[in-house]
Amino acid sequence: MARRMDMSARSCPYRCFGCPVKLPEKDLTRHLSSDAASHLNLVTKALTVERSTKEFQREASACAIRRCEQADRDSVALCRQLQSLEMLYQLAANEVDESKLSSTVSKRGFEDMFGVVR
Repeated sequence: MARRMDMSARSCPYRCFGCPVKLPEKDLTRHLSSDAASHLNLVTKALTVERSTKEFQREASACAIRRCEQADRDSVALCRQLQSLEMLYQLAANEVDESKLSSTVSKRGFEDMFGVVR
């Protein structure tokens, strides 16, 4: 008889929120009614954790986006500096026509070309 009772026992529907109760079908209805307050408490805690997790994910995502945007800006600045250094190298090796250099400098500006910040 006890074995049959174990087989017909059901977990509380609030098990996924932390209720450990497992009862026969006939007692489960009474449990749901008598423990409504504790079930509400379990659900409230679960929702609070879920909300905190979502807020953390939102903040982490915003932080990742800001870092990617900064990395993009840094990458553009480094590319400009590299181009400037390559041009200086070519100039030092007499591989660049100085007239091209002066037009490039006048178009981009010395500060932008060499990454100089005032």
